[in-house]
This record gives sequence, structure tokens and C-alpha cells, in this order.
Amino acid sequence: MVRINPQNPQSYHTIIITTDIVSETAGITVLHVDDDVEFVELAAERLEQESEQLTVETATSASEGLDRLTADKFDCVVSDYRMHGQTGIEFLREIRNRQPDLPFILLTGEGSEEVASDAISAGATDYLQKQLGGDQYTGLANRIKNAVEKHRAQQRAVNLDRIRGLKGDINQALMRADSRSAAEARVCEIISDSDPYLFAWIGDLNPDTQQVTPRASAGIEEGYLDTITITVDDTPTGRGPGGTAIAERRVAVSQNITKDQQFEAWREEAVSRGYQAVAAVPLEHQERLYGELLVYASQPHAFDKPEQELLAELGGDIAYAIHSLEIKGDLHQEQTRQRALFENAPNPVIAGEEDGSSHRIINVNDAFEKAFGYTAEEVIGSDVAEAIVPEDGKTAHEQFRERVEAGESITTEVERMTAKGTREFLLHVIPYGTDGETIDGTYAWYLDITDRKRRKQEIDRTNSILRTILENLPMGVLVEDSDREVIMANDQLGNTFDIPLTGDDLIGRDCDAAAEQIKDQCAEPAKFTADIDERLANRELVHNEEIRLADGRVLKRDYLPYSLPAGDANMWLYRDITTQKEYEETLKELLASTQELQSATTPKEVATIGAKTARGVFDRPINGIHLYDESEAALLPVAWTVAVEKQLGTEPPALPIENSLAGRVYRTGDSESYGKITEQQDCFTGETPFQSELIYPLGDHGVFILSETEPEAFDQVDKTLAQILSSSLTRALDRVSQRQQLENKNERLDKFASVLSHDLRNPLNVAEGRLELAQEELESQHFAPIERSHTRMRSLIDDLLSLARDGDDISELEPVDLNLFVEKCWSNVDTQQATLVANIEQTIQADRSQFKQLIENLIRNAVEHSDSEVSVTIGALDNGFFVEDDGSGIPSDERDEVFDFGYSTAANGTGFGLSIVRRIAEAHGWEIIVTEGTEGGARFEITKVTTSPN
Repeated sequence: MVRINPQNPQSYHTIIITTDIVSETAGITVLHVDDDVEFVELAAERLEQESEQLTVETATSASEGLDRLTADKFDCVVSDYRMHGQTGIEFLREIRNRQPDLPFILLTGEGSEEVASDAISAGATDYLQKQLGGDQYTGLANRIKNAVEKHRAQQRAVNLDRIRGLKGDINQALMRADSRSAAEARVCEIISDSDPYLFAWIGDLNPDTQQVTPRASAGIEEGYLDTITITVDDTPTGRGPGGTAIAERRVAVSQNITKDQQFEAWREEAVSRGYQAVAAVPLEHQERLYGELLVYASQPHAFDKPEQELLAELGGDIAYAIHSLEIKGDLHQEQTRQRALFENAPNPVIAGEEDGSSHRIINVNDAFEKAFGYTAEEVIGSDVAEAIVPEDGKTAHEQFRERVEAGESITTEVERMTAKGTREFLLHVIPYGTDGETIDGTYAWYLDITDRKRRKQEIDRTNSILRTILENLPMGVLVEDSDREVIMANDQLGNTFDIPLTGDDLIGRDCDAAAEQIKDQCAEPAKFTADIDERLANRELVHNEEIRLADGRVLKRDYLPYSLPAGDANMWLYRDITTQKEYEETLKELLASTQELQSATTPKEVATIGAKTARGVFDRPINGIHLYDESEAALLPVAWTVAVEKQLGTEPPALPIENSLAGRVYRTGDSESYGKITEQQDCFTGETPFQSELIYPLGDHGVFILSETEPEAFDQVDKTLAQILSSSLTRALDRVSQRQQLENKNERLDKFASVLSHDLRNPLNVAEGRLELAQEELESQHFAPIERSHTRMRSLIDDLLSLARDGDDISELEPVDLNLFVEKCWSNVDTQQATLVANIEQTIQADRSQFKQLIENLIRNAVEHSDSEVSVTIGALDNGFFVEDDGSGIPSDERDEVFDFGYSTAANGTGFGLSIVRRIAEAHGWEIIVTEGTEGGARFEITKVTTSPN
């Protein structure tokens, strides 16, 4: 039901505010970036199955992901680590430059502590390793929801504090206002002066035209009110938030002006002034509508649910204030209107008169009966103090009476008795008939604020929790206002700098003075204060700025400029990263050892490098590496430090596979940590100087052992570093083993080549010689087939010899002029009556010897599989070249087989020619495919070739 304004029954009222705040949506929109298309699509589907709250959109590269983040709003980013073009860490840094607080989870297939460290250092919210099976999606979904909820909670806390502060300022102004016009003007001024609000205006809605017209305004407007039209009807100008809020009596929002079709009528003018989102709040008090409150924001998706609730309360407060001011003026001007307003007031109202020493109730309205639970007959004629004032509130009530009798209006919070118990109210008492020495009576308006007070208590409790969290953060925190006065600090700040300074000591102090006290703890005191001045001058977000202290420790500082209702503020965060820096240096040393391991050629050399690295990385001299010896069926010591011999009095012993701790680790492949070795049942000897050991398997090769003479000597960092080192050693040993296997293979290939070169060619030469002698003495139709067989045998031997000796080795690449090179290769092949078409103005990088065989084999293939008049064309591609003929071609169902060893359709073919072509192409890093030629023959395309024009 709509109640008409008693002063002007033809008008409603609208308040419009522009602001810049962040909203929360019910669901969570996730951007998943991974260059594996199948995986990212599967992950998106599985995550959405895990939680209906998640909506997952995908991108297959970091650049596409950045474009998506620019175009749309996401609550969280999940990214793979190893992608083409840009790693997940580099992608994260790009995001942090744009959106410093956006939750980011790094999802990687590598279980590397180095990657995890880089991710956390770069500002990742979380780090998760890919796993097999569906459980990984459950874990990932939980990680996403936890990260987003934490981020939203932080945003909500900031927004709620800001809105509460503004709401308090507006309520104070409303209570002090003596007229409606003054109240409206002051509300607009407060809103427009409060960052991040941009503009506020109040308007009247004419019921006849259904159009809102300006009444009061303040702030950044730039002619906006002259260009827009807002109505409350079913036309385009009535379908936006303003019209909806009045028509449906609810908060209505347009979270993205640039995309909201309902905001089309005002979009151009709004966007040109920086408005990106709008929230409209009806100004309703006890079912009576006084207009609406519209909030414009400079960012899309700016209004979350808690903020909309607070704005709705603010709208109610404004409506109530306007209502009260109207009543106050009307009561003084027109008694008849006072009576009508009294009867129809949506709030409980009591009319009273002074009767000697008592304040007697002469009338109450319907709202009073509903709110207090008493009928008019029950209370009219009784003293207010006896009827509804609790015993402990009567002294204050008498004081209020004295002030009212002196003609003063009162607004205060009180407790009053109702039929259902004591409740809290906001009380407005207005005296009337103040022309003489005494007043005629009073009107008392009550607004039940019990629920609101309860919410305030909950908010205060939340703030108390936040303060407790601040005090227990593992970092120093300091917040200063625009006057550089410290308004918040915790005890951890003093602990971080190792100075006797508590948070209470700092609050209220000048921040410059505090910095002067702290700077002497720094290695560069002058730079410490100069950097602070620079940050304050620029007011730009700074993360992970390193500060070295005089005692050798390292801190990281974050600077976060932000705004409070009272003005600008600055937050400084300090955290000790000395241990982290030491860990990073250790990881660098491990990386250096990994590079050194690349050059190792024997297992002993690998083990020696590993023992030396372990001594430096762990700063623990007792370590060694045992490798498995098949002949001994035991783990034999290969490399160890001097400290091992010093403790044992001799070289370390061989370790049995079945009766030793190291043997158990080798058998199971699982690392073990022993805090007290003597308590282990399968320790092969009862006497040992060692008390603690870390034993890590080295694959099938052996074990790495780190020992200490004290029990429980190793922590989680030691275990992590040992895991990294053992993984590097395992890979190095695998590489050495593979190299040895390759050398053995090459040796076998050399022997095979010798057989081809000598043991087969010599008998073939004898057979060919005997055939020539027989042809001179005799004539026979059998000689020609024998000669063809000899030729085929020689081709087979040559091709097999090429495969066996050349392998996949490519010598130094050099520039090759294709045009000249092709003509030379053509002259080396028996092309019969075939013709060559080649006009290639192109130079490529290739191994000349290997490339010659590739071209000649392709020419020979074209001639052998076509008639003598075949035409062979060799031409250039953008990233390579092609060889095609106009012969019979290769059927599409056989094109995948032509490169197989031994495959041939020619009567005299060996089946190795195209296999050799593919081997040479792949050895160069090229790609080769076969397709249909332009004239119907076969076409071979070789791509991914380094080319340049002649």
C-alpha cells in the first residue's frame, strides 16, 4: 500500500547516490587456464559437478586468460604451471599487476617445491599438484571455495565498515536537521563528500506524469540531471533500477551498466561519467513510500547482499527522518493535520499532556497498539512512566520531561515495556503549544530498534573477532590516517623489528616519529624512511618490498593505500622472511648441483656430486650414497663424506638388501625418516654412532643416506630438500644408465654395419662377378632376373647400412641453397626420362650429407613408382618445401604406412627409402606428411624448417 505525502499528495521522493564498491554473487565464477584443451574441458565439467556453486569458464593460453579477465569478472583463477608461451607463474605476475587480490590457484603436474615456492612468492593464493583420479577435483573445488570465501569476507568487512560509518554520519545529520530541505541538502553533501561516492540527488515523483524531477543535489554531476529521464511505468525509462525499486518496494540493482539491457535508456550518459553499476533502494517507512535511494558505482558488480541490506536500512532511516521532520512541521502549523497524521502514522505515537506532576497519555495510534500490545483503553489516562517506562528508566524519563517542558525536542534511545517484554526504541519527543510559558502537550514517536541493536551487537562482535585476528597475525601491521596518525597497530610489529614497542604504544602517535624509532634497526636507515615518503607520495600498491635489518634478517613490506569515510588511509605490513630467503638460497644451490649432474657420465661421478651437494645444502657432513651391485646382491658404498669414516672408524660397509634399513627403502621404493635408529627391528647392526637417519631411494640404482649422531635431528625442511636432491640424483643416474644402454646399442649397430659392409657385400660382389662371366660365355633368359635380384640386394644393403651407421645423428647445420642443391641431387639419381621442375628461391639450415640422401630418396621414390615420363616438382612453402610428382599417387588408406620399414609397392623397391626420409626429417626437428599432389600424384610436404629467402 502506498501512503501519500501529507505535505504534497502529488509527489513522491527519490534519493540517488553514486558509489564505488565491490559486490558478492551467490555463485563462484572460475577462469581455468590450461593449454591442454581436453584436460581443461574435463576439469571444468568435473568442478561444476562437484559444486553447483561453481561456474567454470576456460582459456587455453595465458594471453587468452588475460583477455578474459579484462572483458569479464571472475571470482577465482585456476592456472596450469607449464604452458606454451608463458608459465603459470608469469601469468600470475601479470594478474597481480592488474588485480592484486584476485584469488589465484596454481594447478601443476609437477610436484616441485621450487614451483610451489615461486608460486607463493609471486602471490598465489594456493598451490595444488595434479593427481590421478577424481578426488583431485573435490580437493580443487574446496580450495576454490575457501579462497573465494576468504576474499569475499575481507571485502565485505571493508564495505560494511565504510557503509556503517556513512550511515552513522547521515543519521546524525538527520537528527540535527530542522527542516526537510536542510536535511535533504545535508544528506546529499555528506554522500558526495564521502569517498568512494561520486554524486547524490533527491527527486520528487509526480504521480500524474510518473516522472522523477530533481529536488536537491551535490557532488560530481556534469549536467547528468539535465540529460536523463526516470519514470515509474512500463516504458524503457521506467524499467531501470529506479522505476523497479518504487514499483516493487525492494532494492533493485543493475550490476553492469554496459551490458544491462534494462539500463539502455541511460547507458551513454552514465558511462560517460564513469558510472558502471546502480543500486536503487526504496525510502519506505512503515509501509509508506517516501521515494528511493539510487547508488551509482564506478565498477561493475559493486553491490553484494550485506551492502544492499545496509543501504536498505539507510533508506529506512532517511525515510523515517523525512517523515519525522514533516510531522514536526505539520504539528506546529496545523492541528487538524496533526490529528490525521497521528492517526495514520506508521510508527507508534503517543499524545500526552502535562497534568501537574504527571505526564498523562491522552491518545495513542493504531501502530502503538500493534507494537506495544496494549489497547488504547488500557493506557489512555494513565501516566507514561507507569504505563510503559521500566523501573530503571524512570530517572532518565523525568529528566526528559524537564527538557521537554522547557520546549526542547528530544531524540534518544530508550527501553520501554511492551506486552511481550522490554524492547529498545528510538524515541522522538516533540512538544507543541510552546508559545506561552508552558507547553500544551507532546507527541512521542517510537521506532523499534531491538532487532537493529541486535545486529549492531553482532557486528561489534565481528569487529572484536577481527581485532583478535589482527593481534594474532604472524606479521606486523600498522594503519595510519591522512594526518599520519597511527589508528591501528599490533604487538607483532615491535616483535618483527625486535624492539620493545606494543600496538597500544603506537596508536595515536605520529607515524613519522614511529618510523624514526624503527629505522635504526635497518641496515640502511635513511633508505627506510625515504622509501616510506616515496610510497606516500605515489599512493600506489607495493607488494613484497625487501628490507634488510642490521642483524642480518630480511623483512618483506607491503604498502596498501585505501580510503576511510574520514579520508585517505595507509596500511603497512611487515613480515620476517629470513628463513624463506635461506630456503631459497638452498634451493639455488640444489639447482646448481642439478646442472652439474647433467655433465656426469658415470654412476660414481653422480654419487660424488650428490655427496658433495648434500654436505653444502644440509650443512650436515654425514651423508653417503650406496648403489646396488647385482653380483653382490647388496648396496655398495660409492661416495661418502670424510665425516662418515670419522664416525665409523673405517669406510662405510656394504648394506644387505634383506636385513638393513637402507635395504628396506631400496626394496619398497619409499623414503624413511628415523628419529631413533636403535629402536628399529631390522637394523642390521646393534652398534652404530648414528641416532637419526633420512634414507631416500634412488630408483633402481640405490639409496641416499643422511645421518646424524643426535636423535630426532631432522625437520620437515630437511626432508623436503632431501626429496628434491634424491629426485635429481635419480634422474642423473637414469640418464647415465640410458647413455650406457645407448652406447651398447651403437656398438651392436656398428657390428651389424660391419656384417652388411663386409660379410654380405663380399659374397654379393663374387655373385655379380660370376654372373658377368656367365653372361660372356652363355645366353639365358635367367640372367636378367638374377641381375635385378643383385641390384635389389645391393640397394637393401646400402639402405640398411645407412640406417645402422647414421642413426639419428645430425652434424652441424649449415645454409643450403635449395635450387642448386636439388639440381645436383637430381643428377645423382637414375631419373630415366623423368623431368624436374624446380625454381626455389629459398635457403634452409640442414646437415648437407643427410639432406642429400633425403632429397635423392624422394626423387628416386617418384621415379620408381611412376612411368619414365613422370614430372617431379620441388617448391617452397612458408616454413619448408614440398616434393610432388604427377604419377599414380598413393591411395589415402595407405598414406600412414608408406614410412614404415620394409613397405614398398614398387617391384624393385627396398621398402627403406621413405623410412630413411622420415628419420632424417625427424632428426632435423622437421615434420613430414604425404598427401595428394596438384596433378593427382604423390606430394610430400616437409615443414617446421628454418628458412630464409635467397
